Amino acid sequence: MNFAMDLTQLPFNDLIGIDRSDRPDALLCLHFDQRLTNHLGTVHASALFALAEASSAEFLMRCRGDRDYISGVVRKAQSKYAQHASADVHAATKTSLDEIESAIAKVDAKGRALVSIDIDLHVDTGLNAVASFTFDWFLAKTEEP
Repeated sequence: MNFAMDLTQLPFNDLIGIDRSDRPDALLCLHFDQRLTNHLGTVHASALFALAEASSAEFLMRCRGDRDYISGVVRKAQSKYAQHASADVHAATKTSLDEIESAIAKVDAKGRALVSIDIDLHVDTGLNAVASFTFDWFLAKTEEP
């Protein structure tokens, strides 16, 4: 993934309704849409996964500064679904900025790095997470700065 792009404009993310969150503690938001529901009438697990993955990339983009020569791909993902969601879902990270900056410094020095991004999804602030994810990203230089 080229981190210079607007992730909300990727065709798939746009198709399912991923947008920037209006909450200061969140990254991206998935707008509730009946077309994204499962047999229970709640947001389908695959739509939640898509929001979480895009949010992990969004966090990387925000942390990498002007280093648009860094690209990444998800190598591994873990998920835990805890509650049903039948409203807009917002994604926030628990990963520290220091962890990302360290990985980016490693890319600058060695050309590649691995980093894990933790994402929690919430329908309301202060409530337990609807789902929690960890995405392991492989980062690498795509061109010289």
